Order: sequence, then structure tokens, then C-alpha cells
Amino acid sequence: MNQPRGTWREHPFEIGRTYVAAQSFVGFPHSDFTVGQSYELRHIAYSRYDSSTVFTFMLKGHSEPVYWWWYDSESDTLCRERFLVGT
Repeated sequence: MNQPRGTWREHPFEIGRTYVAAQSFVGFPHSDFTVGQSYELRHIAYSRYDSSTVFTFMLKGHSEPVYWWWYDSESDTLCRERFLVGT
């Protein structure tokens, strides 16, 4: 598991890797993730004010980023429930 600088929780993500959404969900703010779509992870940060790890993704073929805020109160397994490693 990775723990990049600025975050405290372990997670399976690596910047520059592609992940496939295992389920459809709405990220924050207004970021739609669609099951089966491929997303490249571009940035990881931690928001102490919001108590969440913020993942910035780019949907393959699009120029606008999408964001998923993984709040500290959410399950440690949520990363693996929402994303699969892409090819």
C-alpha cells in the first residue's frame, strides 16, 4: 500500500497509473465516475480542513479532471470497492 507525502491513510493507488471504475458514483465536486471507464490518477493530496484524501483523476480522452474525496470516516476498503487496476 502507498502512503504519499501529505496523506496519512494507506491506499492502493499510484500516481500515473490507470484505474477502472468498479462502480458508478458521484465524486466531489460534481465529478461523475462511470463503471467500466478508465481514469488516470494525476494527483493525491490531503485536506485537513475536510478530513479527506483527495484523488485527482483524468478520464481517458477528456481534458477536465474529476475528483474523489475519500473522507476519513469512510471505510478503508472503499478504494478497492470503487476502482480496479486498469491495463
